[in-house]
Amino acid sequence: MANICETTISVVGLKEPPETFVKALSKAMFEIDLDDMDVEKWGCNKGEDGKFYQYIHVPPPSRLKDGFEYVDKPPLYRIPFTDGTVHEYVDAAHDEWKQARREVDPKTWYARLVEEQDIHLCILYPREPFVKCGFSVPRFYVETKWEPPFQQVNKASEAFPDLLFHVRWFIEQDGPSGEFVLKGGKLLERTESGASWYPRAADLTSREVQRYSDRELFWIVKNGVRLSGMPAFGNVEPDEHIWNLVEYVRTLPASPGDR
Repeated sequence: MANICETTISVVGLKEPPETFVKALSKAMFEIDLDDMDVEKWGCNKGEDGKFYQYIHVPPPSRLKDGFEYVDKPPLYRIPFTDGTVHEYVDAAHDEWKQARREVDPKTWYARLVEEQDIHLCILYPREPFVKCGFSVPRFYVETKWEPPFQQVNKASEAFPDLLFHVRWFIEQDGPSGEFVLKGGKLLERTESGASWYPRAADLTSREVQRYSDRELFWIVKNGVRLSGMPAFGNVEPDEHIWNLVEYVRTLPASPGDR
Protein backbone atom coordinates (compact mmCIF):
# COMPACT_ATOMS: atom_id res chain seq x y z
CA MET A 1 0.00 0.00 0.00
CA ALA A 2 1.27 3.47 -0.86
CA ASN A 3 2.87 5.59 1.87
CA ILE A 4 3.22 2.69 4.30
CA CYS A 5 6.60 2.65 6.04
CA GLU A 6 7.88 -0.86 6.78
CA THR A 7 10.30 -0.83 9.73
CA THR A 8 12.45 -3.55 11.27
CA ILE A 9 13.90 -2.83 14.71
CA SER A 10 16.88 -4.87 15.94
CA VAL A 11 17.52 -4.65 19.70
CA VAL A 12 21.08 -5.39 20.81
CA GLY A 13 21.62 -6.34 24.46
CA LEU A 14 18.11 -7.64 25.11
CA LYS A 15 18.10 -10.38 27.76
CA GLU A 16 14.38 -11.12 28.16
CA PRO A 17 12.30 -13.04 25.59
CA PRO A 18 11.17 -10.88 22.62
CA GLU A 19 7.58 -12.06 23.15
CA THR A 20 7.66 -10.41 26.58
CA PHE A 21 9.70 -7.33 25.71
CA VAL A 22 7.43 -6.40 22.78
CA LYS A 23 4.77 -5.37 25.33
CA ALA A 24 7.11 -2.96 27.13
CA LEU A 25 8.45 -1.70 23.79
CA SER A 26 4.92 -1.03 22.55
CA LYS A 27 4.11 1.04 25.64
CA ALA A 28 7.34 3.02 25.32
CA MET A 29 6.94 3.72 21.60
CA PHE A 30 3.19 4.11 21.04
CA GLU A 31 1.65 4.02 24.56
CA ILE A 32 -0.27 0.90 23.49
CA ASP A 33 -1.11 -1.81 26.03
CA LEU A 34 -1.00 -5.05 24.04
CA ASP A 35 -2.70 -6.90 26.91
CA ASP A 36 -5.76 -4.63 26.80
CA MET A 37 -5.91 -2.87 23.44
CA ASP A 38 -8.14 0.02 22.47
CA VAL A 39 -9.36 -2.02 19.49
CA GLU A 40 -11.57 0.78 18.13
CA LYS A 41 -8.42 2.54 16.89
CA TRP A 42 -7.92 -0.29 14.39
CA GLY A 43 -11.39 -0.48 12.90
CA CYS A 44 -13.06 -2.65 15.54
CA ASN A 45 -16.50 -1.25 16.27
CA LYS A 46 -18.66 -1.76 19.34
CA GLY A 47 -21.91 -3.49 18.50
CA GLU A 48 -25.33 -2.93 20.02
CA ASP A 49 -24.65 -5.96 22.21
CA GLY A 50 -21.68 -4.16 23.80
CA LYS A 51 -19.13 -6.49 22.20
CA PHE A 52 -16.30 -5.44 19.89
CA TYR A 53 -16.14 -6.63 16.29
CA GLN A 54 -13.31 -6.61 13.75
CA TYR A 55 -14.38 -5.76 10.20
CA ILE A 56 -12.76 -6.71 6.92
CA HIS A 57 -13.49 -5.66 3.33
CA VAL A 58 -13.57 -8.65 0.95
CA PRO A 59 -14.45 -9.20 -2.74
CA PRO A 60 -17.28 -11.71 -3.19
CA PRO A 61 -17.15 -14.62 -3.15
CA SER A 62 -14.39 -15.05 -0.56
CA ARG A 63 -13.49 -17.75 1.92
CA LEU A 64 -13.66 -16.07 5.30
CA LYS A 65 -11.19 -16.60 8.13
CA ASP A 66 -12.26 -18.31 11.34
CA GLY A 67 -15.03 -16.50 13.19
CA PHE A 68 -15.97 -14.02 10.43
CA GLU A 69 -19.51 -13.60 9.13
CA TYR A 70 -20.95 -11.34 6.42
CA VAL A 71 -22.77 -8.15 7.44
CA ASP A 72 -24.63 -5.54 5.40
CA LYS A 73 -23.61 -2.23 6.99
CA PRO A 74 -20.14 -0.94 5.99
CA PRO A 75 -18.07 0.35 8.95
CA LEU A 76 -15.79 3.33 9.11
CA TYR A 77 -12.14 2.70 8.33
CA ARG A 78 -9.72 3.98 10.95
CA ILE A 79 -6.03 4.81 10.39
CA PRO A 80 -3.97 5.39 13.58
CA PHE A 81 -1.03 7.77 13.18
CA THR A 82 2.21 7.73 15.18
CA ASP A 83 1.14 10.91 17.01
CA GLY A 84 -1.83 9.08 18.53
CA THR A 85 -4.52 10.63 16.29
CA VAL A 86 -6.96 8.43 14.36
CA HIS A 87 -8.28 9.28 10.89
CA GLU A 88 -11.70 7.92 9.90
CA TYR A 89 -13.08 7.45 6.39
CA VAL A 90 -15.48 5.33 4.36
CA ASP A 91 -13.84 3.60 1.38
CA ALA A 92 -16.09 4.11 -1.63
CA ALA A 93 -13.55 2.67 -4.08
CA HIS A 94 -14.79 -0.89 -3.63
CA ASP A 95 -18.57 -0.57 -3.49
CA GLU A 96 -19.05 -4.07 -4.88
CA TRP A 97 -17.08 -5.64 -2.02
CA LYS A 98 -18.77 -7.06 1.05
CA GLN A 99 -18.19 -6.49 4.74
CA ALA A 100 -17.54 -9.30 7.21
CA ARG A 101 -16.94 -9.19 10.94
CA ARG A 102 -15.97 -11.31 13.94
CA GLU A 103 -16.01 -10.75 17.68
CA VAL A 104 -12.73 -9.69 19.28
CA ASP A 105 -11.54 -9.54 22.89
CA PRO A 106 -9.28 -6.51 23.60
CA LYS A 107 -7.26 -8.65 26.03
CA THR A 108 -6.47 -11.42 23.50
CA TRP A 109 -6.69 -9.60 20.15
CA TYR A 110 -2.94 -8.99 19.93
CA ALA A 111 -2.17 -12.71 20.30
CA ARG A 112 -4.57 -13.41 17.44
CA LEU A 113 -2.95 -10.75 15.24
CA VAL A 114 0.50 -12.28 15.83
CA GLU A 115 -0.76 -15.81 15.19
CA GLU A 116 -2.42 -14.82 11.90
CA GLN A 117 0.28 -12.27 10.97
CA ASP A 118 -2.51 -9.75 10.48
CA ILE A 119 -0.52 -6.51 10.18
CA HIS A 120 -2.04 -3.28 11.51
CA LEU A 121 -0.48 0.19 11.73
CA CYS A 122 1.52 1.07 14.85
CA ILE A 123 1.39 -2.49 16.23
CA LEU A 124 4.73 -4.22 16.91
CA TYR A 125 5.28 -7.84 15.89
CA PRO A 126 8.20 -10.10 16.91
CA ARG A 127 10.24 -11.22 13.90
CA GLU A 128 12.84 -13.91 13.39
CA PRO A 129 16.15 -12.83 14.98
CA PHE A 130 19.21 -11.76 13.05
CA VAL A 131 21.72 -14.58 13.44
CA LYS A 132 25.35 -14.48 12.36
CA CYS A 133 28.44 -16.32 13.64
CA GLY A 134 26.43 -17.74 16.54
CA PHE A 135 25.28 -14.27 17.64
CA SER A 136 21.50 -13.69 17.77
CA VAL A 137 19.79 -10.28 17.84
CA PRO A 138 16.00 -10.05 18.45
CA ARG A 139 14.02 -8.12 15.87
CA PHE A 140 10.58 -6.49 15.73
CA TYR A 141 8.47 -5.27 12.80
CA VAL A 142 6.03 -2.37 12.62
CA GLU A 143 4.21 -0.45 9.89
CA THR A 144 3.46 3.27 10.13
CA LYS A 145 1.92 5.86 7.83
CA TRP A 146 3.97 8.39 5.86
CA GLU A 147 7.24 8.24 7.81
CA PRO A 148 9.56 6.01 9.89
CA PRO A 149 8.93 5.96 13.66
CA PHE A 150 12.12 7.80 14.59
CA GLN A 151 10.67 9.75 17.53
CA GLN A 152 8.95 6.64 18.86
CA VAL A 153 12.11 4.53 18.78
CA ASN A 154 14.01 7.40 20.37
CA LYS A 155 11.55 7.35 23.30
CA ALA A 156 12.16 3.61 23.63
CA SER A 157 15.92 4.13 23.65
CA GLU A 158 15.50 6.62 26.50
CA ALA A 159 13.27 4.17 28.40
CA PHE A 160 15.80 1.34 27.93
CA PRO A 161 19.20 3.11 27.96
CA ASP A 162 21.21 -0.13 28.13
CA LEU A 163 19.85 -1.35 24.80
CA LEU A 164 20.97 -0.39 21.31
CA PHE A 165 18.27 0.04 18.65
CA HIS A 166 19.24 -0.51 15.01
CA VAL A 167 16.35 0.46 12.73
CA ARG A 168 15.89 -0.15 9.00
CA TRP A 169 12.92 1.36 7.18
CA PHE A 170 11.43 1.53 3.69
CA ILE A 171 8.42 3.49 2.39
CA GLU A 172 6.38 1.46 -0.09
CA GLN A 173 5.70 2.46 -3.70
CA ASP A 174 9.38 3.21 -4.50
CA GLY A 175 9.77 5.64 -1.64
CA PRO A 176 13.00 6.43 0.20
CA SER A 177 14.64 4.01 2.63
CA GLY A 178 17.20 4.34 5.38
CA GLU A 179 18.42 3.25 8.76
CA PHE A 180 19.41 4.77 12.09
CA VAL A 181 20.98 3.63 15.35
CA LEU A 182 19.90 4.95 18.76
CA LYS A 183 21.13 4.32 22.30
CA GLY A 184 20.09 6.13 25.44
CA GLY A 185 18.21 8.80 23.47
CA LYS A 186 21.28 9.61 21.37
CA LEU A 187 21.49 9.23 17.59
CA LEU A 188 24.66 7.26 16.77
CA GLU A 189 24.19 6.86 13.03
CA ARG A 190 21.68 7.78 10.33
CA THR A 191 21.54 7.18 6.57
CA GLU A 192 18.80 7.79 4.01
CA SER A 193 18.70 6.86 0.35
CA GLY A 194 16.63 9.93 -0.51
CA ALA A 195 19.52 12.22 0.47
CA SER A 196 21.32 11.31 -2.77
CA TRP A 197 18.33 11.82 -5.09
CA TYR A 198 18.55 14.51 -7.74
CA PRO A 199 16.44 16.54 -7.83
CA ARG A 200 16.12 16.27 -4.04
CA ALA A 201 12.77 15.16 -2.64
CA ALA A 202 10.69 18.14 -1.51
CA ASP A 203 10.43 19.11 2.15
CA LEU A 204 6.67 18.96 2.74
CA THR A 205 6.95 21.39 5.67
CA SER A 206 8.79 24.06 3.66
CA ARG A 207 7.30 27.40 2.73
CA GLU A 208 7.71 26.56 -0.98
CA VAL A 209 5.51 23.46 -0.71
CA GLN A 210 2.96 25.07 1.61
CA ARG A 211 2.48 27.91 -0.89
CA TYR A 212 0.85 25.49 -3.35
CA SER A 213 -2.94 25.59 -3.41
CA ASP A 214 -4.88 22.50 -2.35
CA ARG A 215 -5.72 21.80 -5.99
CA GLU A 216 -2.05 22.05 -6.99
CA LEU A 217 -0.97 19.65 -4.22
CA PHE A 218 -3.74 17.25 -5.25
CA TRP A 219 -2.52 17.30 -8.88
CA ILE A 220 1.11 16.71 -7.85
CA VAL A 221 0.24 13.74 -5.62
CA LYS A 222 -2.07 12.23 -8.22
CA ASN A 223 0.14 12.72 -11.29
CA GLY A 224 3.64 12.87 -9.81
CA VAL A 225 6.57 14.97 -11.00
CA ARG A 226 8.70 13.59 -13.82
CA LEU A 227 12.45 13.12 -13.26
CA SER A 228 12.11 13.54 -9.51
CA GLY A 229 11.54 11.49 -6.37
CA MET A 230 7.77 12.16 -6.54
CA PRO A 231 5.84 9.19 -8.01
CA ALA A 232 2.23 9.34 -9.23
CA PHE A 233 -0.36 7.83 -6.89
CA GLY A 234 -3.45 8.26 -9.10
CA ASN A 235 -3.35 4.61 -10.19
CA VAL A 236 -3.08 3.16 -6.68
CA GLU A 237 -5.11 5.53 -4.49
CA PRO A 238 -8.67 6.93 -4.98
CA ASP A 239 -9.16 10.70 -5.10
CA GLU A 240 -10.61 10.71 -1.58
CA HIS A 241 -7.37 9.30 -0.14
CA ILE A 242 -5.31 11.86 -2.08
CA TRP A 243 -7.41 14.70 -0.68
CA ASN A 244 -6.81 13.21 2.79
CA LEU A 245 -3.08 13.41 2.12
CA VAL A 246 -3.39 17.06 1.08
CA GLU A 247 -5.16 17.77 4.37
CA TYR A 248 -2.39 15.94 6.24
CA VAL A 249 0.33 18.03 4.52
CA ARG A 250 -1.43 21.18 5.77
CA THR A 251 -1.13 19.97 9.37
CA LEU A 252 2.66 19.52 9.27
CA PRO A 253 4.70 21.92 11.44
CA ALA A 254 6.76 24.54 9.64
CA SER A 255 10.42 23.87 8.83
CA PRO A 256 12.83 25.45 11.34
CA GLY A 257 14.09 27.86 8.67
CA ASP A 258 10.58 29.05 7.87
CA ARG A 259 9.50 29.86 11.44
